[in-house]
Amino acid sequence: MVKRVFWIVCGVLVLLVMVMPVQADQVTIYPSDDAFVNQAEPDQTYNGNSLQVSNAAGVYSYIKFDISSIPDGSTINSATFRVYFFGYSFPPGDPYLRLLDVYRVADDSWSEVDITFNNRPEPDDERLGSGYIGGTGQAWVNFDLFSTGVLELSNDLTDDNLSLMLSTRSAGYYTGYAKEIGAGWGPYLVIDYTPPIDKTRVLEPNGGETLICGSTYTVEWEAPPKAVKFKLMYSTDYGASWILIEKGVEGSSYDWVVPVVKKTKAGCLIKVVSYNEKGKKINGDRSDKVFTIRGLTITSPNGGEVLASGSNYEISWEINGTDEADQATLFYSLDGGLSWKEIETVSGNPGTYSWDVPAPKKNSKKCLVKVVAYDDGKKIGVDKSDGVFTIEVVKVESPNGGETVASGDTVTIEWTTNETKKPVQKVKLFYTKNGGKTWTLIKKIKGSDPGSYDWTIPDVSKEKSKCKVKVVLIGENGKIFGKDVSDSYFTIVPGE
Repeated sequence: MVKRVFWIVCGVLVLLVMVMPVQADQVTIYPSDDAFVNQAEPDQTYNGNSLQVSNAAGVYSYIKFDISSIPDGSTINSATFRVYFFGYSFPPGDPYLRLLDVYRVADDSWSEVDITFNNRPEPDDERLGSGYIGGTGQAWVNFDLFSTGVLELSNDLTDDNLSLMLSTRSAGYYTGYAKEIGAGWGPYLVIDYTPPIDKTRVLEPNGGETLICGSTYTVEWEAPPKAVKFKLMYSTDYGASWILIEKGVEGSSYDWVVPVVKKTKAGCLIKVVSYNEKGKKINGDRSDKVFTIRGLTITSPNGGEVLASGSNYEISWEINGTDEADQATLFYSLDGGLSWKEIETVSGNPGTYSWDVPAPKKNSKKCLVKVVAYDDGKKIGVDKSDGVFTIEVVKVESPNGGETVASGDTVTIEWTTNETKKPVQKVKLFYTKNGGKTWTLIKKIKGSDPGSYDWTIPDVSKEKSKCKVKVVLIGENGKIFGKDVSDSYFTIVPGE
């Protein structure tokens, strides 16, 4: 027996977005046509304010929606249909009491002005979903149109109409509102949908990633249905120039062997261009933001370190994507990279080097290390420290910030002297009370470098909270070998 279905839009059709970059849209749709038919009066049309349903009496309701506002090819994954019922009656003991079923109707040619029981279109055999009327019999009833998994809306999107029929499995009789009652009470359909892809879009890498040269990385993209072939390119200079990866690629992903670069590249992009089956270009896209290809990479010192002159420090680096380096040359800079001095050339690619930290003329806070790798005389990688580090000849140990001392107290100034280019001939000690705007001499120590001095705190009339000490090392001919100041302020308060 063919099932009759009265379709009342009582729910929300939710379309799930399957592709992250494409945003879902939502639309609420009200019926273009709705009516019910009655077997008892097979040639009569009922298109007033109500919709009625009774399988036993041969009464079925039809509802049609104009869904042309949803683009063809959109993705729709779930649906709920809603209708308000305000009256019902049924015999006791029926196992299907309060239950209504909704079906799809393939033939959209019917109209509410002339549909009858005799000319009504037949519904599909399988129901789309069911709804339950609560105890009062006056409530919105929801139909999840995707609950049975049989709804496929591609044809309906193409012809711009969706027709439904509502039926029952009980002997009951149900009455709901039709569209003529108004939008506040009439049936409706809410559809969440993902618009179809209309252009090529790079998904991965799309910015911020770090790729290791020589590794395999999966490039991913999406494209319009007509795109069948793709050309892939990459750039390491922010898009100023492009290098071909592969052309004639099919599908939506490609396993890319990340190229070996001489040094880490932070301005990398991927471009994907799509073509139709005739070889005509459709459109293209590139990564939204740059990503990084990491080549030879210095890991230490890489910025922020404090090294003592004359100490031993391990420089470390990695060469990614190649094991062909037969030698590496190491350099250091004391002026932020304006000039470089060679440390040593080592055989192979050991990845580490034990460096005897040199003694600069004075504390240097703009130091960098650089490593250049070669294979058979050809440069295959280069990198330098990401940030500057410090080489200290002298270091103030105390007072170094945070202390509170009083006028008249004796405080020991302590400092550490590291390796210097030549012997220290003189040490000068200073202090400031105004954050370094002016400095006052504490003591000149000639002929030695004791590393400490007992300082009697000077008189102050009020608290001074921006105090520091400075130690200056002086060699022959008055040349400064190094100097350092307290890392943070200490406080001097008046004595009792």
